[in-house]
Amino acid sequence: AIENVVAAHAGRFVGCAGLDIADVAQCRTQLRRIVEAGAFRGVVVESGCADEPRYTDDLSLKELFGDCEDAGLPVVLMAGGNAGPDITYSHPVQIDRLAARHPKLQIVSAHGSWPWVNEILGVAYRRQNVWVSPDMYIFLPGWQMYVEAANGYLQDRFLFGTAYPALPMKETVDRFLKLPWREDVLARVLHGNAARLLRISA
Repeated sequence: AIENVVAAHAGRFVGCAGLDIADVAQCRTQLRRIVEAGAFRGVVVESGCADEPRYTDDLSLKELFGDCEDAGLPVVLMAGGNAGPDITYSHPVQIDRLAARHPKLQIVSAHGSWPWVNEILGVAYRRQNVWVSPDMYIFLPGWQMYVEAANGYLQDRFLFGTAYPALPMKETVDRFLKLPWREDVLARVLHGNAARLLRISA
């Protein structure tokens, strides 16, 4: 399990726990155990891919996200690509509402809410607790807007990702480095922002 990998490679990996939202009450109990154990630095929620798909801002998840907010655990949302039965499950309006409801909760849009690139960048502009990590989708149409935002107002809340094993690690890094990043921003995107979000000491 992820916890075992993190324990076996202390200092090399940081784990985020995947939460199964099928039973929210049970999920909240699981979250309390995660917080008490202190082994994870964040949680992952894929609400649109659950057996009973839900939008991220579904009120049935309000208390769960409130628990994450209270615990100071960032939430990584599967929020792009095939994030649900249809394209509406990746629409950033859900993240906008969630971020407004939980202003202290740090929310990461994994897959960068693609193909809604302009929309998620607009949400991140108005919500200071929203982070964007397009990972593999930064190589698809719309990539210029991601890079432009990261080189500007989003430079402290933009995260590198690979979506491994969907894409090979080394080749993805090489392609990423060839994008037109500002030199002073690249270190933040590759490491500094994630270290701050996940509370990793230098």
